[in-house]
Amino acid sequence: MTQRQKTEKKLDDIVRDIIKKRDEKRGCITCGQNCALTTGHFMKRRHLATRWNLTNVNGQCWECNSKDDWEEYKAAMITKYGEPVTESIISLARLDIRFTTAELEEKYERLKSIHNF
Repeated sequence: MTQRQKTEKKLDDIVRDIIKKRDEKRGCITCGQNCALTTGHFMKRRHLATRWNLTNVNGQCWECNSKDDWEEYKAAMITKYGEPVTESIISLARLDIRFTTAELEEKYERLKSIHNF
């Protein structure tokens, strides 16, 4: 595993921990069910500009996450964050942003310090 892959994994792990802690009492963003949550990405993980964005990632039950219903998730995003924020996430995901390994490390350290991990 390259250093970049290790850093991406660290970021994925810390975002997962933050989201599970943040959303554990809120339930699934799409169906509202209170259960064990996974981290569901509104704009998929392949979009690096939003992959570790805490607004783009929300607690989802296994069923909703595996169903992968983008329209349902979009409606839930609009309910939770409003249409302007949801549209800004969509626009941001379309940008071809490439982070250096150093920038990813900085992002990790920032998340770690903000969320006391």
